[in-house]
Amino acid sequence: MKRLKYRSKFELELAKTLAENKVKFEYESKKFLYVPKIRTYTPDFYLPDTDIFIEAKGHLDKADRGKMVLLKEQHKD
Repeated sequence: MKRLKYRSKFELELAKTLAENKVKFEYESKKFLYVPKIRTYTPDFYLPDTDIFIEAKGHLDKADRGKMVLLKEQHKD
């Protein structure tokens, strides 16, 4: 596993678990624009073999839930 700087211990532990299980992943490699006010969202992990994004959150508050709803509506694929 490459030496990367993760934003939290939770992300670091998730990266270690993915690497130990030989799951290919990219860290913060994709960006998505979303509206109503143009913003950029960067998921924590992308698993290219399965085309799955993972957002590592310890607590999902109301604002985070709203952002996820907008992203899902605007990026259905």
